[in-house]
Amino acid sequence: MSICTERRCTVSLLSVFLLSALNVAAPSTAQVTASVTEQATVPLTLPLTVPVSELVTAPVTAPVAGPIANTLPRMNCDRAGEIRSDEGDCIPVEIFFSTGTNRIYWVDQQAGSDGNPGTKATPWKTISRSTHPAVLRPGDVVIIRAGTYRETIAPQEMGTSGRLITFSAYPGDEVVVTGADPMSDGWTRSDGAWRHAWTVPLHASPNVGTLKERPQFRREMVIVDGVVLTPVFARSDVIPGTFYVEGSDAEPMAIFMRLPGDDDPSRHVVEVGRRSALFLPKPARDDWCGGRSGFYRLVGLTFRHAVNNANWAAVCTGGRGSILEENVVEWTNGTGINIAGEANLLRGNRVNFNGMRGIGGRCAGCRLEYNETSHNNWKKHEYGYGSAGIKLIYSRETTISHHLSSDNNGTGIWLDVKNIGCVVENSVVQNNTGRGIMVEYGTVHSTIRNNVVYGTRLDGREGSGIQSQSASNNVFVHNTIVRNEGYGMWIRLSPRDTDGHNFIYNNLFVANAAHGSKEHSEIRIEGESLDHLRTNRLDGNVYWPQAAGSHTFIAASQGRTLYAGNDLTEWYSVVDGDREATMLDKALPYIEDRDSITGWRLAAGSQAVSRGVVLPAHLRASMDITSAVRPQGSPDAGAHQRSTAGE
Repeated sequence: MSICTERRCTVSLLSVFLLSALNVAAPSTAQVTASVTEQATVPLTLPLTVPVSELVTAPVTAPVAGPIANTLPRMNCDRAGEIRSDEGDCIPVEIFFSTGTNRIYWVDQQAGSDGNPGTKATPWKTISRSTHPAVLRPGDVVIIRAGTYRETIAPQEMGTSGRLITFSAYPGDEVVVTGADPMSDGWTRSDGAWRHAWTVPLHASPNVGTLKERPQFRREMVIVDGVVLTPVFARSDVIPGTFYVEGSDAEPMAIFMRLPGDDDPSRHVVEVGRRSALFLPKPARDDWCGGRSGFYRLVGLTFRHAVNNANWAAVCTGGRGSILEENVVEWTNGTGINIAGEANLLRGNRVNFNGMRGIGGRCAGCRLEYNETSHNNWKKHEYGYGSAGIKLIYSRETTISHHLSSDNNGTGIWLDVKNIGCVVENSVVQNNTGRGIMVEYGTVHSTIRNNVVYGTRLDGREGSGIQSQSASNNVFVHNTIVRNEGYGMWIRLSPRDTDGHNFIYNNLFVANAAHGSKEHSEIRIEGESLDHLRTNRLDGNVYWPQAAGSHTFIAASQGRTLYAGNDLTEWYSVVDGDREATMLDKALPYIEDRDSITGWRLAAGSQAVSRGVVLPAHLRASMDITSAVRPQGSPDAGAHQRSTAGE
């Protein structure tokens, strides 16, 4: 089944061409069900500075293929009712989920009744009926037929290692869990708009201090024919396609709305958001995901229109051992998915068009693979506050792999606050704002490898492809960094935590500083002193030569420029390294097309071929972004290994 319907797909067609050639093997889900130890989690607490900016929403229009080459998609079998096994075969969903000892329940909104026993012949009507206390046991499965379910799934019981409690869409059906309820009737004309009484308090985020007074933190949501309207914050600003809520968040009084074409709401499907969380296993709360709950599996469900606070998630994984596969989480007011606790797996999910970020949380030993987080922060929170495709904090040995993070109004992938031993690899990060990949604030011993970072947009001074600050002892190897408007890579000195001691090897820099500012360069490294700057080790990188008057290289200390220029020999001398680096000749081949987001592969005869250095064993990447074997002797620079022989 295609979970993405024609009206609701949340991936740009451009992404299809970018990702079509990536084909990477997926490990079995069984690997994630090993026993884990209990770990509590806490809600996100983030830096505070949020300016008011214009709010923009956009309808989704085009169906496309899924995220980066998931070679084990569950829900793409040709026959309805069949799901793909770990071996790649399409089999009936009941056989796939049956263990011989577990129970399989059925939910059918059209034919069911909550007074039924929940069998296939006599199904329940609501998903929530299955979550009553003592109904589900470890290993049980709930199969859900097509429908729009206006409820919160809040399991009272949890699974165990190897015996997860599963909620799955019936293959071929679209199952939507929504936070909105219909409100097409009862609208009256009022001064050129349509008015409806509204007294449901949706308090702004309580953990952001005075920022809750900023309009982005209002939570009301109005949806017309499936399209989220843009909120405005003055009655006089209501124009077609927008709405305004009269009164405070604690004491609202009415909604004023104008439809496109100023049409009558009674002719349309109008919905208003009411529920904050859509999947919330107990004892988790709206503002806290984790604790003792865990071992759930969600497959093929669509979650949308939650009116969650900015830092709260519409979907909570529970505290440990859960698997989320091929779900859609979209058009929520805050965060799409919170990955909490430990040993959770997210695979093949599309988490797009959420109010502040796609995926957030803190997790130990978790894997996020073949997912997409694009077009998030539709409410236009200030990008430095926490707006991102993915933002992880306090995570340990967690891997983000084969990920697409595109067109977010904020950082594409962000490792912030005391992450240890995490990996971001084999991913495409494109057209985000401020930073493509960000490593920050006490994040250590983490690896950023085999990624393509393209077209990061400038916001103030920041528009870096890869940026590190207040972070140390991290590895940046075999990344292709192309046409970012600010720095290609910025190793930034910041007083909040230790910097330096990073490894920067075999990266390919092409046409960065694309905004044209003389301030930016292909790479900038800062240190407390020259000696401290030189704790960063560089070699085997391939650089685009900036034009005369601009800079390929900048080295700085405490606000003082140590070097800014285009001379590779001078760069060697300043950084005391990078002696095997290469400066590109623009007249000779390098990548296929620097002006295209699909053009990052090495061209035939590329100057980056065999230009990388042999890496220390603990830094090596055995394969490239496309799963081609990467030779350890004279590998190609960048994410793409053009040939295993190194032509």
